[in-house]
Amino acid sequence: MSYLQRTKRVAPATPAAGKTSSYVTTDGRPHELNDTGVDNMLASQDKYNYLRNSGFWFAQRQNPAALTTYNSATNRLINADGWGVTNQNASAQYIRTDTSTTPEANLQSRYYGQYMKITSAGKLEITQCVEGVTSQNLRGRTVRLQLKMRGIIAASTVWNIGLVQNTGAVDAPTAAFFAAQGANGVDPTLGASLAYIAPKATVTPDNAAIVGNKAQCTVTNSATWARFGAVFDVPTTAKNLIVVIWSDSQIAATNGVAVAEVSLTDGFEVQDWQPQSIQEELDRVERMYSKSFGTDTLPAQNAGLAGAVRGHVSVAGTVAGQPIGLRFRTRLRSAAPTFVFFNPSAANAFTRNTTAGTDATATAAANTSDGSSDITFTGIAAWTVAQAVAVHYTADAEI
Repeated sequence: MSYLQRTKRVAPATPAAGKTSSYVTTDGRPHELNDTGVDNMLASQDKYNYLRNSGFWFAQRQNPAALTTYNSATNRLINADGWGVTNQNASAQYIRTDTSTTPEANLQSRYYGQYMKITSAGKLEITQCVEGVTSQNLRGRTVRLQLKMRGIIAASTVWNIGLVQNTGAVDAPTAAFFAAQGANGVDPTLGASLAYIAPKATVTPDNAAIVGNKAQCTVTNSATWARFGAVFDVPTTAKNLIVVIWSDSQIAATNGVAVAEVSLTDGFEVQDWQPQSIQEELDRVERMYSKSFGTDTLPAQNAGLAGAVRGHVSVAGTVAGQPIGLRFRTRLRSAAPTFVFFNPSAANAFTRNTTAGTDATATAAANTSDGSSDITFTGIAAWTVAQAVAVHYTADAEI
């Protein structure tokens, strides 16, 4: 195989008649300058982004616009849909920021995610595990991980980006995702069946330096978004691919990083970030997490009837197992999601009889498939046939 290596970083002089000059600008895009002085940017071959929620539109488990605290030194806790956060010590916070009224320079996406270390200095890791049925399409391929980052305070910080493979059970990476955080300057030790994939040394990283198993990125300040990227060869044995953004040294409390426009694409070319339609992006995250609440509504008890699953008492009295039929809007990744139930009108997890204003004594899921489930409840003695009932739910099938 032969390579064409372009070394120009600014437009050259207009070429002679009948000639063209090819060059690459500082942002990595190829151009062709013709003999009339017309500068053409060559069309990019935009590719499918294998990452969910790459534009940080969704954070269904929380109020997206409110700083929400997470704390786990080993396991990844989901914040923005698909994205997990792990912190060396208490604690970390996540918030989604909307730039629609105050656009930020060099940022295409409407939203970005902001991660902040609180309480004390410590390391921070941000991860996304790509589903096996998707990851395995990339076995033996060369891929590019690309994103934009900026600081959240004026001081510069160093963040690393990398790719990890799961060689154990597909879609079931070890629960102790990070076995040990390690000293400053040391990468976190991964859990069993997980292994770093070293960046491809023959492809120059984008605004980064290859250091061992990572591409090291200096995020200079809180005013400027910058693009970072690196290229990786995917092992033929990979069961899942996991994107990791991490600090290998402790960062100060109230410091962190803002992240946007993340992509994992097949091939080594620099890519313009290309999201799908918002409905398609929502479908992708709802494959992992379904809920009855509004997309941007925090799941909670006593939050009202809007969106609740509705049904009726089918047998009077204290009869167990009475079903309400539920169909998921998008089929789930797994037929065994983790259900949590919420009473829409009281501070408990039981089905509500909205006619009588009283609560069931039990609520559970039954007969669950990837497309539907029964929500069953146990009535009380005073309930009569055809009274209306309601309950909220979340069903979590995240990897």
